[in-house]
Amino acid sequence: MFAYSIVSWRKEEGSYRASYRQHLAMIEWAVFINEQRREQPGCTLEEIIEMQGPFRIPSWARCRILTPEEQTGSRKGCAYVIECAGPNPFAVLSDGTVEVGPLLLNASAE
Repeated sequence: MFAYSIVSWRKEEGSYRASYRQHLAMIEWAVFINEQRREQPGCTLEEIIEMQGPFRIPSWARCRILTPEEQTGSRKGCAYVIECAGPNPFAVLSDGTVEVGPLLLNASAE
């Protein structure tokens, strides 16, 4: 069983409703990817992304495997990330955690 948590984001950085929809959509993708990884352990992340999931990953988001340097602190044990750019950037980690704010995924987590 997977546990998913959502951190709060700042309302003043954009539409609360739009932010919620974007976060929820990417969390749905994280759930789909996790289910596929469990059901089909031989599939690569790229193959799973090409499957018909909840929907196609939009152009403003990209999914990639975390580097060993990025798998520190709260990201330890996370295999991949869905990075979402834009005016209200956020990232969804493979454990369902949402990191809000400028994408500093290449920096070490504290």
